[in-house]
Formats: sequence, structure tokens, C-alpha cells
Amino acid sequence: VDMTIGILGVSEPQARLFLKFAGTTDLLISVAMLTNRFTLGALSIATVWGLATSMARPLSYINLDGEGADMLFWLLQGLYRTPHFTVPLAAVFLCLHLSRRDDGFVGASKISRNSLEGFISKNRFFASS
Repeated sequence: VDMTIGILGVSEPQARLFLKFAGTTDLLISVAMLTNRFTLGALSIATVWGLATSMARPLSYINLDGEGADMLFWLLQGLYRTPHFTVPLAAVFLCLHLSRRDDGFVGASKISRNSLEGFISKNRFFASS
């Protein structure tokens, strides 16, 4: 709550309401990722929201007049949270790549199991040892 108040400059009740809204939106985005029509949009929103949440601590706690160690600590806190946006971003790129191969709308039903298995087997990063 304190970070939300510090970043957005709102009162405590407003910050609590915002956080409840954000939590509900997170759940709705998670469900939307599983639908045919909203997969890419939901992943895009999750990417933007993940970037915002990963930068929340550095933006809220870094004191530019403070010590370098303090600044480094909060920058590392932001770096630690980069998966909040890089994982959904990678999923966006994967959906776009697979949708080009399937010539279909970017959605769960249009990305066939065969194209996903083929992508994984052809890329050493995903291949099992």
C-alpha cells in the first residue's frame, strides 16, 4: 500500500481500491489468456503490467540524493523482477511466430499442438537433454 501511495500520490483508501482492482484485473487477464479471441491482447497487457510492477520498487524507493549502495539495492530489486514482463513478452513473440506458421488468428485454438511441438523440438533452448 505504501509503494502505491508513494508512486501514485493517492490516499490509503484509494491505494487499497487500486490494488483490489489490479488483483481482479490480474485474474481476468489470466483467464483471458486461455480464450481464443483475447490471448495476444491479454499477454500484451500482462507484459505492460509486469513492466510496471517490476519497476515499482526502484521508482518508489530510490533516493537520488542517497548512497550508491541504496540505489544499487533497489535497481537489483527491479532486475530481480524482470520475469514479470519478459515471460509474457516471450509468450507474445511465441504466439506471433506460431500464428504465422498456422496462418490463423493468434489464439489458443489456432496454435496447433503440432506447431508448438515442432517449434520446441527444433530449438535447442527448449529441447530436453
